[in-house]
Amino acid sequence: MPPAQGEKQEHAQRAQAQDNQSEDRVDDQHDDQVEADQHAVERAWLAVNSRTSSSGSFIDVCESTARFTTLKEYLQRAAILGEDPRGGAMAMLFATELMETRR
Repeated sequence: MPPAQGEKQEHAQRAQAQDNQSEDRVDDQHDDQVEADQHAVERAWLAVNSRTSSSGSFIDVCESTARFTTLKEYLQRAAILGEDPRGGAMAMLFATELMETRR
């Protein structure tokens, strides 16, 4: 094999090895993000469960944020004690989505 041909082949092999390393790094970052997302979902589900009674009542579900215009108002919004259809709907949507991902 002529020297120029050997150099081209060696260069192509090095480039391929670098591409493979880059793909491995991207795969590792993706795996780390998936793991972090799964942990966040698990923590969120625990929070939903801790605020749901066996009868379906919700404890400390926040009132709607649509009418607030400042951060202070948002942080001081009232907690709704007892049944809350809006909170229940969000919990049911979350539970449904969670079940779909575990199929």
